[in-house]
Amino acid sequence: MAASEIRDAAQIELHPELDLALLRLEQPLSKRVVPLGLASLGLVEGWQGNLVQLAGYGTPDGNEQRHLGFVAEPLVEVETDTLVVDGMGVTGGCEGDSGGPLLLRGDQGQPVVSGVLSRGAASCSGRDFYARVDAIDEWVSSLAIPPAAPSLDCGSLGPKGQCFPHLALRCAEHVLAATSCIGATTCRVEAGTASPACGAE
Repeated sequence: MAASEIRDAAQIELHPELDLALLRLEQPLSKRVVPLGLASLGLVEGWQGNLVQLAGYGTPDGNEQRHLGFVAEPLVEVETDTLVVDGMGVTGGCEGDSGGPLLLRGDQGQPVVSGVLSRGAASCSGRDFYARVDAIDEWVSSLAIPPAAPSLDCGSLGPKGQCFPHLALRCAEHVLAATSCIGATTCRVEAGTASPACGAE
């Protein structure tokens, strides 16, 4: 965001079993803030072994000057209630990142939240454990306003597009265009072509 927006929480709803909570704000955010949707049930299984994105304001030294940061790490385990990523001794969640999102791409190529950081390595460079959000869809729906249609803006995706697990993603006239590669195909960029496409493994 170009500028920060601060809102007080009017109500806190704790999940009865998982390390998750929903905050109801006293005032809505402006239209400049585009909410992200939640991963649909079963989406994350196809991402195991592939890169996902961590986001947060954490710092290894507790510095008060915090800035939003992103890092890509492999999703190494998919459990019933937990997603596990591993920074392999190089990257990871840190102090101030708790409650931050784990991001991947939805069926239409849009960023979605797949998990919320619950606990991690004290070294800030090991395994981090995220509470899955796709398994609590009914709980969220019972408390929150239904999300708006996802934004299909290309964001930082360049004209050449990018391959994701089971998904070929490109930018067509400033709008995300996704092709599912489910089945015996995978996303690849063939020699001599300008954008990713699905092809035989």
